[in-house]
Amino acid sequence: MSTTAKPPAPEKVVRSSRVIEGTLLGLGAAGSYAVGQVVSKSVVSGVVQPQVATFFALLFGTLIISVFSARHLRADIHAPRSSFLFITLAGLCASSGVMGMFFALKNAPVVIISPIFALNPLVALILTSIFLQRLERVTVRMMAGGLLVVAGAALVAYGASL
Repeated sequence: MSTTAKPPAPEKVVRSSRVIEGTLLGLGAAGSYAVGQVVSKSVVSGVVQPQVATFFALLFGTLIISVFSARHLRADIHAPRSSFLFITLAGLCASSGVMGMFFALKNAPVVIISPIFALNPLVALILTSIFLQRLERVTVRMMAGGLLVVAGAALVAYGASL
């Protein structure tokens, strides 16, 4: 008597491949962000003021993103107004974070600042559990992982200060 495993449901395969794609994109983004921090440290260490570095970083980021998003602009411009309010809020938070990073890098070593910025997953988990309960589920494992990130960031920052 042979038993054959049932093939996974199509929606599970799609969801699984999207998770893999999202994870790979997240790793790429983390790498890009890390390179950006190292380059930024060299720029704000006496060459350019943090505000100017922020301006140019966001300007070039906007230009690059414009190329990738131009074809979707016509359809997305008709999104509900509340969406644009949230997009604006996200942009203000992100640009404030970028400027904060430049100021932090001007005043402290990148090996201390980078792990501190690595705390954002924990903050994101907490905010997700508060505000996005209907969209995403935060599990105990996720929170434990976030706490491990905090512990790792603390150890790196502590080790760099010795």
